[in-house]
Amino acid sequence: MSFPRIYFYCDPEPENLQDDIIGLAEGLRALGVPYYSRCNYWRLHPDRDEWLFTASPEVSPLDCDIVVYPCTYFFWIKMRTFQLVERPLPAELFLPQRRHKNVLLDFLDGHRTISSARN
Repeated sequence: MSFPRIYFYCDPEPENLQDDIIGLAEGLRALGVPYYSRCNYWRLHPDRDEWLFTASPEVSPLDCDIVVYPCTYFFWIKMRTFQLVERPLPAELFLPQRRHKNVLLDFLDGHRTISSARN
C-alpha cells in the first residue's frame, strides 16, 4: 500500500505547544504511516533523544503530497515573557508548481481565529 507523503511544519520551541499536530502524528505513527518534519519536536522519552517529529532535512514540503501547519506556527505568545511571535506564511505555500495540499489546523474558537488573522 502506498501512503501519501506528509510533511509537518512545526516549531522546535518547547514553549510553543502544538497539541493539534501531536495527536495527528501519534495516530499516523500508530498506523505505520510515515511522515516528515522540519525540526525535532515533542520528546517521547526524557532520557533518550527520541522525538515524535524528527527533522527530515532530506525531504522538503515540495516533495510531499500534504503539508500540515499547526495552529500556533504562525501566531503564538511565549508563556514566560508574553512576547508575541508572528511568522509569515512559507513561500512554498504559494508556488504555482507545488503539488501538495496545504492543511492549516485551527482549533481556536471565536470570532477571529488564526485562519482569519491578518496577512
